[in-house]
Amino acid sequence: MAVSLPTEHKIQFYSSPNLKKWNLISEFGPAGSTAGVWECPDLLRIPPATKGGKDMWALKIGINPGSPQGGSGEQYFLGSFNGRSFTPSTMPGAYGWTNHGKDDYCAISFNGLPKGQRPVLIGWMNNWQYAAKLPTSPWRGQMSLPRRLSILKDDAGLALRQEPVIAPLRTTSVPLRWTAQEAAIPYELDVHFEQPGERAFGIRLYSDKEHWTEIGFDTVRKRFYIDRTRSGATVSPGFPVRTVAPLAPGRPYDLRLVVDRSSVEAYAQNGTIAMTDLIYPPSPHSTIQFFSQSGKPVKVTGRVWELRSIWQQPSRN
Repeated sequence: MAVSLPTEHKIQFYSSPNLKKWNLISEFGPAGSTAGVWECPDLLRIPPATKGGKDMWALKIGINPGSPQGGSGEQYFLGSFNGRSFTPSTMPGAYGWTNHGKDDYCAISFNGLPKGQRPVLIGWMNNWQYAAKLPTSPWRGQMSLPRRLSILKDDAGLALRQEPVIAPLRTTSVPLRWTAQEAAIPYELDVHFEQPGERAFGIRLYSDKEHWTEIGFDTVRKRFYIDRTRSGATVSPGFPVRTVAPLAPGRPYDLRLVVDRSSVEAYAQNGTIAMTDLIYPPSPHSTIQFFSQSGKPVKVTGRVWELRSIWQQPSRN
């Protein structure tokens, strides 16, 4: 059992022979970010993304406040666990953030998965900076997409790779094109950009002429980002922001994007960057438009899938 000591920034590990009597066997921390309280720990054994690699362990810890984007966030440490103590790796990339957006906090793993399956996380799609101010009714808040985890090891170092579990909801699909095209929410994009000479490029999702969400790659600052400053309702002073994540050299400019009525979930660079942001556009319409800083087309390939609703439809009988 992993237990958080929130203000001491430690995780303690306990064992028990009967789930009644618990014995302290080790502790981890302080380490990484200690700007806020530590909570919602999870220790996960994660297989490699490719054959021939070795399993690693990830210790995931929620922190509030203190995330790079402000407010709630989650850091992870990759390393080894011998059944008693966790030892973090010293390799590049062994420490990071599970999500670089504003709205994915305190993710927990599913129990009871079939043997050999990769662990699956699901998070709270919100931020304590404005959780009580969301302009929704009759519900307030939702969960993120579940995503399968694996460990990627390449020339840039280690990375926690996340793959959204979304394929069962796919219906029809069409190829993406550089010119604007309409899409019915919810939908999924799978996009691959060739190595461009542009300083910035990506996708804008328009709800009307004055409101859009921009998802892009900044090759000068070496950042991936989601900009929701023009998306719609501002909710609170800290809501209209651009969330960013560092790009790793050598990894592809690819993007999986899942768009719902009030959320954008992005997975970039082979799933090593996850970014989840709430948005509140003024209309349910969505127009996909590629862009580049120069205005010239960038070579892209990809598809857009319509997604079916997760809600059971009422019977006609």
